[in-house]
Amino acid sequence: MNKLLQKIYFDPYLFFSLFFLSTLGLFFLFSASNSDISIVSKQFAYIVVGFIIMIVVSQPDPEFLEGLQGYF
Repeated sequence: MNKLLQKIYFDPYLFFSLFFLSTLGLFFLFSASNSDISIVSKQFAYIVVGFIIMIVVSQPDPEFLEGLQGYF
């Protein structure tokens, strides 16, 4: 388990900066939408999906991504 955690790449400055900006954006959206929680919850779901995609995409080795460059 410890070796798995050592292999995971995690940039705390990027993560917490984006987390802070996303949280601030949710507060602004809540204020601008006249306290409509359905809009805020939908945006929150998009933010969670975006963070998951960001973490998944940042994990592969660059050599693996170089092998995929012929497809794009």
